[in-house]
Amino acid sequence: MKAGKADNFAIRIEDRDTSVRWNSIMAKMRSIPESDIVASIDPKTLAQLKFSSCLPDDLATKELELRLSDRDTCAKLIAETVTVIREIQEKPLSI
Repeated sequence: MKAGKADNFAIRIEDRDTSVRWNSIMAKMRSIPESDIVASIDPKTLAQLKFSSCLPDDLATKELELRLSDRDTCAKLIAETVTVIREIQEKPLSI
């Protein structure tokens, strides 16, 4: 999905096919259990952790996932009502 400009009121979806399928995309997102909402951790980030040499990689990854994943807020956001406004671009009339 290609997103364009975003602000506190709207996210512009540049891809027309995506805007048409928006309801199914939101249904799929809403079907994800809250426990599965996890931030992706780049392995390079582990080296930047304080005490990284003392932690096994799997424990460090889990710690970062928990710190960076705001599951409650994500769940609330996904549950919000979404209004899709489709802009119709009119073609100029040829005379």
